[in-house]
Amino acid sequence: MIRVDVQAQDLSPEAISGSYSFPSTSPEGGAHLSIFEDTSFILTYFGGYVKGIYRISSQRINFIPDVAKQSLVVYGRKTIPLNDSVRFTYSNIDDMRLYVGLLSKDYLEMTPIFNKSPNCFSYPYKDMKTSIPKKIHFYLNSDYTRKKEILYTLVVANEENDFIVSTISSQRTDVSPFMGSFKEDQLSIDGNQPMKRRPFENKNDEDYLYLKYLAQKKLISDTVYYTHDPKEERFYTKEQVTSTPYDITKDHYRYPMYNRDTRDLTDTIIVHPLYRMKLTEIRKIPKRLTLREEPLFKVTCDY
Repeated sequence: MIRVDVQAQDLSPEAISGSYSFPSTSPEGGAHLSIFEDTSFILTYFGGYVKGIYRISSQRINFIPDVAKQSLVVYGRKTIPLNDSVRFTYSNIDDMRLYVGLLSKDYLEMTPIFNKSPNCFSYPYKDMKTSIPKKIHFYLNSDYTRKKEILYTLVVANEENDFIVSTISSQRTDVSPFMGSFKEDQLSIDGNQPMKRRPFENKNDEDYLYLKYLAQKKLISDTVYYTHDPKEERFYTKEQVTSTPYDITKDHYRYPMYNRDTRDLTDTIIVHPLYRMKLTEIRKIPKRLTLREEPLFKVTCDY
């Protein structure tokens, strides 16, 4: 008698690529997982997404999310019009209480950006200082992140005087890998109810291309593009500005604004690139850390 062992065929990215919908009764809708043939994936849900890469091992799929290594990001540049003044623009301070300290002393006196229990935000918030500091300290305190308190130091090495400060959501810093199994064209995540694979029907579809773009996009950009023009203050994408005229002497882009109906040029917005700065985490929080009560901005609304 001859015995023949039939091995299950190993999975391939082509076999599992497609869209999967998690069952949900939530009014906001369920989560959706898109798996691409280039071993990237993106999990979208109401209010956010998780992206990363996956690895196939026999009949198992290991999903490895991109994780931010720090809970804060600071971008900066040197701008001559501000002279010796310093501008801090605070944008998207989520999940935690952020303090800033500009004095280099044996102890740190930190000022909160917002009051306790802030609401009704209207970003951005700007704070001006009259001299360029040598060091800037940022202290974060949160009940929503793995580390309850974090202290960073930023060394101002090139006389930068224009900064954008944002915290990074715990959805970007505290995401764990997860496991999936695939059988009979169905995917089960961590042993939960299997989800039927829906192949991508049109890879030129706008939704598909946008999800693919997000899945391949760098989690934390090295450069952001921003205008302080009060008529249009906001971030711009790299794709928006790099096709517009660039002034190398002033390090800015001239972004054209057109009339929606006539398509006539109506204005030009100056957009500046700001570059990610190095933050050093202080592993041991100093005992002589002083947290002030009075915030830079009071953000409170009565409903």
